[in-house]
Amino acid sequence: MDGMTDQKPQKFAKIYAAGWDTISGMADNAMAVKVFAFIAKHCDHLNALVCPIEVMADELGVSSRTITRATKFLEERKHLVIVKVGTANAYVLDPKDIWKNYDKYKGMVGFSSKVLAHKGSNIGLKRRLTHFLGQPEQPDLLDE
Repeated sequence: MDGMTDQKPQKFAKIYAAGWDTISGMADNAMAVKVFAFIAKHCDHLNALVCPIEVMADELGVSSRTITRATKFLEERKHLVIVKVGTANAYVLDPKDIWKNYDKYKGMVGFSSKVLAHKGSNIGLKRRLTHFLGQPEQPDLLDE
């Protein structure tokens, strides 16, 4: 055996042409690039990462305020959606930029785990996620 046949398939982070455009478009904001890369590296198979700002700040060696500015920059440019989950945030990357999983699961973008987010802390979340993911709106718990 060549040793390759008994290995499990590896997950990957695939960056599309639009993703490279996204990254090069934020070149003037080095911290936004670092935060984007941190989220891409640590997100789950649905492009989502729940992470307190303080954890990201510690990992990147900057202040929490610096992380807040960088994530706001990314959200305003629609490179991610931020969902409040208690005192932490869930960061969801645009699957048109980057995809982290086995390629066969690309059509399953979204939260498949049970995530309860308060509507009052996430005004307009359903609209933002629906627009972001390019899916038709359907009534659910995120209705405004």
